Amino acid sequence: MWVNLTRADGDALRTTYSTAGTNNYRIDDPDLEQLLQEQLALPDVGARNAVLGEIQQRIVGEAHSLPVFEYSIPIATDGTVHGFAQGADSRLDQLADVWIESGSD
Repeated sequence: MWVNLTRADGDALRTTYSTAGTNNYRIDDPDLEQLLQEQLALPDVGARNAVLGEIQQRIVGEAHSLPVFEYSIPIATDGTVHGFAQGADSRLDQLADVWIESGSD
């Protein structure tokens, strides 16, 4: 199955692989499920990231899913462009705040 999900938070793994979520892959892995629920309850970012790392290793190690590529988008601007930003998911934010500095002709 081919699945694409863009989200700036590691909890995207729970929404994809948990039996309490969509579980598109129909995975029955109690150890993975425990880790997915554990990371959700952790308030400490470092501890949560460590568990998310374990989750990723388990997903790939057990071949529940194999990563194909990481989404990227090349964008070029110059020093006259201001207010341009990409969102945390690597996609374009709104362009309403972008402005171009006019040159002194």
